[in-house]
Amino acid sequence: MSEIRERIKQDLVTAMKSGEKEKVSTLRYISSQFKDFEVKNRAEPTDADVMGILRKAIKSRNDSIEEFKKGDREDLVAKEESEISIISHYVPPAPDEAQVEKVIDEVIAESGASSMKDMGAVMKASLAKFDGSVDGGVVSGLVKKRLNELQNS
Repeated sequence: MSEIRERIKQDLVTAMKSGEKEKVSTLRYISSQFKDFEVKNRAEPTDADVMGILRKAIKSRNDSIEEFKKGDREDLVAKEESEISIISHYVPPAPDEAQVEKVIDEVIAESGASSMKDMGAVMKASLAKFDGSVDGGVVSGLVKKRLNELQNS
């Protein structure tokens, strides 16, 4: 079992004992996502999978916040923000844009990529180096930018 998953399991027990209802609810949801992953893939999630599950949960809540703000539901916005705070505790900070660009440049140099047709290979190799610690959308945007620069030079 991954270290993060084990820590979530221990924190769930602690939260249950201390009566932290919101934390219990959030950690139970995350634990159920791990179980769903196991059932679907017939394998225990790796650290990268665990990070992906946590980041997806955060993204889902951010999307909900946008919708709740449109509906003027500040009570639900506060709840979602609180859950994000709980989940974020288990997610290491994402690398900054400069670090991501450096890795992308290394991958492009290693692979000899020179145009947009190489985007899939560059994306795959770049994301593998980050092992789930960076948002794929950020990497995609930066890879497009770099490959367009190479193609137009």
